[in-house]
Amino acid sequence: MFILSLDTIICLCILLILNFVISKIKYLIDKPEIAHHKYKHKEIIPLSGGIYFFLSLIFLSFLNNLELKILFFLIPFLIIGIVADIRQEFSPKIRLILQVSFIFVLVYFNDVKISSIDLNLFDQFLEYKIFNLLFVIFCLVTVLNGHNFMDGLNSFVIGNFILILLSIYYVELQVNLNTFEFVLILKNLIIISLVFFLFNAFGKCFLGDNGIYVFSLFISFLIISFIENSNGLISPLMAAIFLWYPAFENLFSILRRIKKKEAIQKSDTLHLHSLIKYYLNLRYKKKYNQKTMNTMSAIIINSFLLPNFVLGALWYNNSIKLTILIITQIFLYIFIYNKLLEFKS
Repeated sequence: MFILSLDTIICLCILLILNFVISKIKYLIDKPEIAHHKYKHKEIIPLSGGIYFFLSLIFLSFLNNLELKILFFLIPFLIIGIVADIRQEFSPKIRLILQVSFIFVLVYFNDVKISSIDLNLFDQFLEYKIFNLLFVIFCLVTVLNGHNFMDGLNSFVIGNFILILLSIYYVELQVNLNTFEFVLILKNLIIISLVFFLFNAFGKCFLGDNGIYVFSLFISFLIISFIENSNGLISPLMAAIFLWYPAFENLFSILRRIKKKEAIQKSDTLHLHSLIKYYLNLRYKKKYNQKTMNTMSAIIINSFLLPNFVLGALWYNNSIKLTILIITQIFLYIFIYNKLLEFKS
């Protein structure tokens, strides 16, 4: 099996060495005391996600003769993420401006576009280059910050990435349209993610903003390329299947804060995954420690999302079924959210 390979050993060594170095120099480590959405701990936990992703993908690309020019365009996001992890006072507004600016560069110079979302009227607007460019930028910024909102639970975000990658891999096996290089990149990403998941689930290292930024953008780029190159065999709504949760989490949080007349950039503990952790804490505080309940919360919410990926992968070319699936998941999200919110009152 491709997971049990030299590539896996390389990724494992990179992560072990990187975590050791960061822990020793005590730079780029988690600071839960100033991030109230994270569980409190006194351990030295490296925020190594982005650097690990870059180093692993560079090594694996070299070994497999892959050319990934997109990595060059992701360097600014790695830097922004590292600065955000080190300097908690880094202005969210400036961060957003930098995100939009560098995403524009990434989209424009790589000719990233979305040809269709299976809505005829909207698809007509997508034929205009400027509108298409702005729409792609909006989608990437929304998903990127949605993934950032999801951060706070051990293995939640990286687990979500793994579900996306495995779903793409399954669909690719069905359509078999992409190049050998694409499949190899996909396999490398799965290996990189699984190795990090193993450490992240046990709280040995975190993605950090630097990891969220580069993982999220690379996978979003991969999804768009995957669907665009399918020659219509894959419904454009598969992108929504993969990314509806972080996008909805972001937009839902913004609307919630506007309603409460709170600053949009303000962090809080009213995300769905935060409410699940709060509920577990009420029920099992005396039985499990905070780290265990943190990981349990991630498992619960990724289990909630699992049918979304399984059914989405099975219905990859049926837009009607995918639409129903997305709407059902959103209603379930809202229902569960309101039920859990009662315990917070």
